[in-house]
Amino acid sequence: MPPTSTVSSLLPPSTISEATCTNYIFFLAIVYLGATKQANNTITGGRAAHVGQLYFDQSLLTNIDKVTPYNTNKMKVTQNTADFLFMQGANGDDPIVRYAMVNPNSLADGVFAWIRFGINQQASKSVNPAAWWTAKGGVMNPKGPVAQMYGGNFGKKRAEQLEEDEE
Repeated sequence: MPPTSTVSSLLPPSTISEATCTNYIFFLAIVYLGATKQANNTITGGRAAHVGQLYFDQSLLTNIDKVTPYNTNKMKVTQNTADFLFMQGANGDDPIVRYAMVNPNSLADGVFAWIRFGINQQASKSVNPAAWWTAKGGVMNPKGPVAQMYGGNFGKKRAEQLEEDEE
């Protein structure tokens, strides 16, 4: 039987794009081979054989936005078709999880979702995270994809956006 992974979660918290003040909802999927799980539930060693994102059906996301606590979100939500990462990931692959509602009469009771994908076990993918988890909490990677937005002026662009919103 092939290796499997199980995740039990609320819908992932929206990833906030500070540059545009929008929400992106997805799971990040990285498959490490040969890694060692540490006592604090992090891993060391090994190599990344797969790096990708898993998305949810847009109609499901639209309906979830009507359920507490998601209905309190005041930020603009980016739909899958407007998400550049979704469009890049959907270049022949299908990054959308399949799902069934736990209770067909109430989305608030949850969904059961699944996806199957193959990996090249010989691959060694480069991973450049947006942040790292340290003993002092999360720390942004200064060379990561988020920090490098707008030529490294990410914080400056966000401050400009906040100023525009106040006007």
